[in-house]
Amino acid sequence: MALIQNAARIARATELRNLAVDLVAIRGAMTDARAGNTKIQVMTFENERLAILYKTPRSDLSTEGAPAWIQPKGFMLDVWFDGRKTLSMQWDNEGPVDVFIFKPGEWEDLVTRALPET
Repeated sequence: MALIQNAARIARATELRNLAVDLVAIRGAMTDARAGNTKIQVMTFENERLAILYKTPRSDLSTEGAPAWIQPKGFMLDVWFDGRKTLSMQWDNEGPVDVFIFKPGEWEDLVTRALPET
């Protein structure tokens, strides 16, 4: 899977990541997820059209049996809108953000609107 290289798209994906992480922190829940043969704890948020999965360094992903190019970083975020993955990215505290999928669209406004008014 090729990384997105366009700086403007990476910046927008990062803005949306920050909103999605806030949304999961405020309105989400801890959930068990499968990573190969093991269960890991991830944070999730879900409504009628939007689903977000957020993994922190607290949950370690094994790369056993994975292709050599897969090097998971500490933080991972996936967003689905109407059942289609619209954002997939990973990052850590030392290196650049890796954006694998970013499909702009209606879901961007839904992420913002799902956050409670402050």
